[in-house]
Order: sequence, then structure tokens, then C-alpha cells
Amino acid sequence: MAEERRRLGLKQSDLAERFGVGRAAVSLIEAGKSALDAERLGQLQADGFDVYYVLTGERLSTTALQFVDVDLYAAVARRVVEWSLERGIRIAPQKEAIIIKLLYLQFAARGRIDDAAFEQTLRVA
Repeated sequence: MAEERRRLGLKQSDLAERFGVGRAAVSLIEAGKSALDAERLGQLQADGFDVYYVLTGERLSTTALQFVDVDLYAAVARRVVEWSLERGIRIAPQKEAIIIKLLYLQFAARGRIDDAAFEQTLRVA
């Protein structure tokens, strides 16, 4: 996210203001120590961020393929949180962000969450 922010000529304080948080919160997101929620992902996309790059670290050559399904991302993030709460498991924010990213990438091609794959991935994680 930091690279994209710099590409667009923004400072951490600019994103903090847009997100309604302190600069330290943006720093934690950029360091991968805090998850990027779907609402903020949507804000980034609206601000011209390549959200596919933010999520995967890969750039795509076709603009149409750079679209991220924010609703699917939000559903994955919500299910990860619900899954951990139901089991009384606390997942570290950095690990949670990685799990959400991996699950999103796994399900994005299908456009939906595969319940069996979701459960299996979280058990392994």
C-alpha cells in the first residue's frame, strides 16, 4: 500500500485523514500488522489505487483485470472474523490480513466463497 500511496503522491497523513484514523493506523496497515477492511479498500480503489497490487503485490497489464470485488473481499474478511470468534481463537492482525488475502485470491476467480476450501484453509492456518 505504501508504494501505491507514494505513486499517487500521498502521505500517510493524507490516508489517515481519508480513513478517519491516526497516521499510526495507516503505518500498521502498510506494515501488514493490521488488516485492510473492505470499506477502506473501496476508498483506495476510488482514489486511484491499484487495489489488486495492494492485495497481491502483483501488477496486471489489463486494466479490466485490476478490478477487485470489494463485496467478496468484505465477505471473506467478515467470515474470517466470525470463524475465529465462534471458536474463541484470537488471530494476530498480521496473520489475519494474510489469511484474508489468500482466501480472497483463492475465491476471486470463482466470484464466490467455497465453504469447504474456506474451512480447510482456516484449520491449516
